[in-house]
Amino acid sequence: MGNDERAPLSLLLAWVVSLLAVNFAWGAAPTEWESLVNRARQEKRVVLGTDISIGNFRQGITTSFAKQFGIELEFRVLEGAQLVAIAARECAAGRASMDLLLSGNSELILLYPKGCLAPARPKLILPEVLDGKNWRGGALKWNDPEGQYLLQTSEAAYGWTVINTDQVKPSELNSARDLLRPEYKGKIASFDPRGGGAGQGRATYMMTVLGEDYVRSLYLDQK
Repeated sequence: MGNDERAPLSLLLAWVVSLLAVNFAWGAAPTEWESLVNRARQEKRVVLGTDISIGNFRQGITTSFAKQFGIELEFRVLEGAQLVAIAARECAAGRASMDLLLSGNSELILLYPKGCLAPARPKLILPEVLDGKNWRGGALKWNDPEGQYLLQTSEAAYGWTVINTDQVKPSELNSARDLLRPEYKGKIASFDPRGGGAGQGRATYMMTVLGEDYVRSLYLDQK
Protein backbone atom coordinates (compact mmCIF):
# COMPACT_ATOMS: atom_id res chain seq x y z
CA MET A 1 0.00 0.00 0.00
CA GLY A 2 1.82 3.15 1.10
CA ASN A 3 5.43 3.05 -0.05
CA ASP A 4 6.73 3.09 3.51
CA GLU A 5 4.86 -0.15 4.20
CA ARG A 6 5.89 -2.12 1.13
CA ALA A 7 9.21 -3.57 2.21
CA PRO A 8 9.43 -6.49 2.46
CA LEU A 9 6.73 -7.47 -0.01
CA SER A 10 3.90 -9.78 0.88
CA LEU A 11 4.16 -12.19 -2.05
CA LEU A 12 1.70 -14.94 -2.79
CA LEU A 13 1.69 -17.65 -5.40
CA ALA A 14 -2.05 -17.62 -5.93
CA TRP A 15 -4.96 -17.47 -8.26
CA VAL A 16 -5.99 -13.88 -7.97
CA VAL A 17 -9.31 -14.34 -6.15
CA SER A 18 -7.54 -16.17 -3.36
CA LEU A 19 -4.71 -13.66 -3.39
CA LEU A 20 -7.12 -10.81 -2.88
CA ALA A 21 -9.00 -12.71 -0.21
CA VAL A 22 -5.78 -13.05 1.73
CA ASN A 23 -5.21 -9.33 1.84
CA PHE A 24 -8.70 -7.87 1.93
CA ALA A 25 -10.64 -10.67 3.53
CA TRP A 26 -14.32 -11.44 3.14
CA GLY A 27 -16.40 -12.30 6.17
CA ALA A 28 -13.69 -11.88 8.81
CA ALA A 29 -14.43 -10.89 12.40
CA PRO A 30 -16.21 -7.51 12.02
CA THR A 31 -13.74 -5.39 13.98
CA GLU A 32 -10.66 -6.80 12.30
CA TRP A 33 -12.30 -6.78 8.88
CA GLU A 34 -13.60 -3.23 9.14
CA SER A 35 -10.26 -1.97 10.38
CA LEU A 36 -8.43 -3.63 7.50
CA VAL A 37 -10.79 -2.29 4.84
CA ASN A 38 -10.77 1.20 6.31
CA ARG A 39 -6.97 1.33 6.29
CA ALA A 40 -6.91 0.12 2.70
CA ARG A 41 -9.46 2.72 1.63
CA GLN A 42 -7.40 5.47 3.18
CA GLU A 43 -4.50 4.48 0.97
CA LYS A 44 -6.90 4.27 -2.00
CA ARG A 45 -5.07 1.73 -4.13
CA VAL A 46 -3.28 -1.61 -4.21
CA VAL A 47 -0.47 -2.32 -6.70
CA LEU A 48 -0.34 -5.86 -8.07
CA GLY A 49 2.71 -6.96 -10.02
CA THR A 50 2.03 -9.88 -12.35
CA ASP A 51 3.07 -11.58 -15.56
CA ILE A 52 -0.56 -12.21 -16.54
CA SER A 53 -1.21 -9.96 -19.53
CA ILE A 54 -4.72 -11.15 -20.47
CA GLY A 55 -6.82 -8.02 -20.93
CA ASN A 56 -10.14 -9.56 -19.92
CA PHE A 57 -8.60 -10.91 -16.73
CA ARG A 58 -7.19 -7.52 -15.80
CA GLN A 59 -10.40 -5.67 -16.59
CA GLY A 60 -12.61 -8.14 -14.78
CA ILE A 61 -10.65 -8.23 -11.56
CA THR A 62 -10.05 -4.47 -11.34
CA THR A 63 -13.74 -3.76 -11.89
CA SER A 64 -14.86 -6.35 -9.34
CA PHE A 65 -12.29 -5.22 -6.78
CA ALA A 66 -13.30 -1.57 -7.02
CA LYS A 67 -16.99 -2.45 -6.83
CA GLN A 68 -16.63 -4.68 -3.78
CA PHE A 69 -14.07 -2.72 -1.77
CA GLY A 70 -14.03 0.80 -3.18
CA ILE A 71 -10.28 0.50 -3.72
CA GLU A 72 -8.33 0.90 -6.96
CA LEU A 73 -6.39 -2.19 -8.05
CA GLU A 74 -3.45 -1.10 -10.18
CA PHE A 75 -1.82 -3.72 -12.41
CA ARG A 76 1.87 -3.69 -13.24
CA VAL A 77 2.31 -6.27 -16.01
CA LEU A 78 5.85 -7.45 -16.75
CA GLU A 79 7.55 -10.64 -17.88
CA GLY A 80 8.14 -12.90 -14.88
CA ALA A 81 11.93 -12.60 -14.69
CA GLN A 82 11.77 -8.82 -15.11
CA LEU A 83 9.10 -8.55 -12.44
CA VAL A 84 11.23 -10.44 -9.92
CA ALA A 85 14.36 -8.47 -10.85
CA ILE A 86 12.55 -5.20 -10.11
CA ALA A 87 11.18 -6.57 -6.84
CA ALA A 88 14.67 -7.69 -5.80
CA ARG A 89 16.19 -4.27 -6.54
CA GLU A 90 13.44 -2.48 -4.65
CA CYS A 91 13.80 -4.90 -1.76
CA ALA A 92 17.52 -4.14 -1.53
CA ALA A 93 16.75 -0.41 -1.53
CA GLY A 94 14.11 -0.83 1.17
CA ARG A 95 11.31 0.76 -0.85
CA ALA A 96 9.02 -1.57 -2.76
CA SER A 97 6.52 -0.15 -5.23
CA MET A 98 4.29 -3.23 -5.38
CA ASP A 99 2.04 -4.56 -2.64
CA LEU A 100 1.66 -8.03 -4.10
CA LEU A 101 3.15 -10.26 -6.75
CA LEU A 102 1.21 -12.86 -8.70
CA SER A 103 3.54 -15.05 -10.71
CA GLY A 104 4.98 -18.52 -11.04
CA ASN A 105 6.63 -20.32 -8.17
CA SER A 106 10.00 -20.54 -9.94
CA GLU A 107 10.12 -16.74 -10.19
CA LEU A 108 8.85 -15.86 -6.75
CA ILE A 109 10.98 -18.40 -4.93
CA LEU A 110 14.09 -16.52 -6.08
CA LEU A 111 13.09 -13.74 -3.69
CA TYR A 112 12.66 -16.06 -0.72
CA PRO A 113 16.34 -16.50 0.23
CA LYS A 114 16.90 -12.75 -0.15
CA GLY A 115 14.53 -12.04 2.74
CA CYS A 116 12.21 -10.01 0.50
CA LEU A 117 9.04 -11.83 1.51
CA ALA A 118 6.80 -10.84 4.38
CA PRO A 119 4.89 -13.78 5.92
CA ALA A 120 1.59 -14.33 4.14
CA ARG A 121 0.21 -16.77 6.71
CA PRO A 122 -0.69 -14.11 9.34
CA LYS A 123 -2.74 -12.30 6.70
CA LEU A 124 -5.13 -15.22 6.31
CA ILE A 125 -7.68 -13.86 8.76
CA LEU A 126 -10.76 -15.65 7.45
CA PRO A 127 -11.71 -18.92 9.16
CA GLU A 128 -13.02 -20.28 5.86
CA VAL A 129 -9.69 -19.55 4.16
CA LEU A 130 -7.85 -21.65 6.73
CA ASP A 131 -10.40 -24.45 6.76
CA GLY A 132 -8.86 -27.49 5.09
CA LYS A 133 -12.18 -28.69 3.73
CA ASN A 134 -12.16 -25.75 1.32
CA TRP A 135 -8.84 -26.80 -0.18
CA ARG A 136 -7.98 -29.65 -2.47
CA GLY A 137 -6.10 -32.25 -0.46
CA GLY A 138 -7.57 -31.00 2.81
CA ALA A 139 -4.99 -28.32 3.57
CA LEU A 140 -3.36 -25.15 2.27
CA LYS A 141 -0.31 -25.80 0.11
CA TRP A 142 2.81 -23.81 0.89
CA ASN A 143 5.98 -23.81 -1.18
CA ASP A 144 8.39 -22.70 1.52
CA PRO A 145 9.76 -24.71 4.48
CA GLU A 146 8.09 -22.54 7.12
CA GLY A 147 4.68 -22.63 5.49
CA GLN A 148 4.44 -18.87 5.80
CA TYR A 149 5.48 -17.13 2.61
CA LEU A 150 4.52 -18.82 -0.66
CA LEU A 151 0.90 -19.91 -0.78
CA GLN A 152 -0.04 -21.97 -3.83
CA THR A 153 -3.71 -22.05 -4.76
CA SER A 154 -3.51 -23.52 -8.24
CA GLU A 155 -1.37 -25.94 -10.18
CA ALA A 156 -1.37 -27.26 -13.71
CA ALA A 157 0.72 -29.20 -16.19
CA TYR A 158 0.98 -27.34 -19.47
CA GLY A 159 1.45 -28.83 -22.87
CA TRP A 160 0.53 -31.96 -24.74
CA THR A 161 2.14 -34.23 -27.28
CA VAL A 162 1.81 -33.11 -30.89
CA ILE A 163 3.05 -35.35 -33.68
CA ASN A 164 4.03 -34.84 -37.31
CA THR A 165 1.76 -37.33 -39.04
CA ASP A 166 3.97 -37.22 -42.13
CA GLN A 167 6.61 -39.01 -40.08
CA VAL A 168 4.79 -40.76 -37.24
CA LYS A 169 1.56 -42.71 -37.30
CA PRO A 170 -0.70 -41.89 -34.34
CA SER A 171 -1.18 -45.61 -33.71
CA GLU A 172 2.55 -45.94 -33.00
CA LEU A 173 2.31 -43.86 -29.83
CA ASN A 174 0.11 -45.43 -27.19
CA SER A 175 1.82 -44.20 -24.04
CA ALA A 176 4.42 -41.70 -22.87
CA ARG A 177 6.98 -44.49 -22.65
CA ASP A 178 6.78 -45.00 -26.40
CA LEU A 179 8.68 -41.72 -26.74
CA LEU A 180 11.77 -43.50 -25.41
CA ARG A 181 11.99 -45.83 -28.40
CA PRO A 182 15.27 -45.60 -30.36
CA GLU A 183 13.65 -44.43 -33.58
CA TYR A 184 12.60 -41.14 -31.94
CA LYS A 185 16.05 -40.20 -30.64
CA GLY A 186 16.95 -36.68 -31.74
CA LYS A 187 13.49 -36.11 -33.20
CA ILE A 188 11.61 -34.77 -30.17
CA ALA A 189 11.28 -31.04 -29.44
CA SER A 190 10.24 -29.68 -26.05
CA PHE A 191 10.06 -26.53 -23.98
CA ASP A 192 13.18 -26.12 -21.85
CA PRO A 193 12.55 -27.74 -18.44
CA ARG A 194 15.40 -25.84 -16.76
CA GLY A 195 13.50 -22.58 -16.36
CA GLY A 196 10.06 -21.53 -15.20
CA GLY A 197 7.10 -22.05 -17.47
CA ALA A 198 5.51 -24.78 -19.55
CA GLY A 199 8.68 -26.86 -19.89
CA GLN A 200 9.35 -27.06 -16.19
CA GLY A 201 5.71 -27.74 -15.36
CA ARG A 202 5.54 -30.56 -17.88
CA ALA A 203 8.80 -32.13 -16.69
CA THR A 204 7.72 -31.91 -13.06
CA TYR A 205 4.41 -33.59 -13.86
CA MET A 206 6.13 -36.41 -15.74
CA MET A 207 8.64 -36.93 -12.95
CA THR A 208 5.79 -37.20 -10.45
CA VAL A 209 3.81 -39.66 -12.56
CA LEU A 210 6.50 -41.57 -14.46
CA GLY A 211 9.56 -41.17 -12.26
CA GLU A 212 12.95 -39.48 -12.42
CA ASP A 213 14.51 -42.19 -14.59
CA TYR A 214 11.90 -41.60 -17.28
CA VAL A 215 12.54 -37.85 -17.32
CA ARG A 216 16.30 -38.37 -17.53
CA SER A 217 15.89 -40.79 -20.41
CA LEU A 218 13.53 -38.48 -22.29
CA TYR A 219 15.50 -35.25 -21.92
CA LEU A 220 19.04 -36.63 -21.94
CA ASP A 221 19.10 -39.91 -23.84
CA GLN A 222 16.60 -38.88 -26.51
CA LYS A 223 18.04 -35.43 -27.25
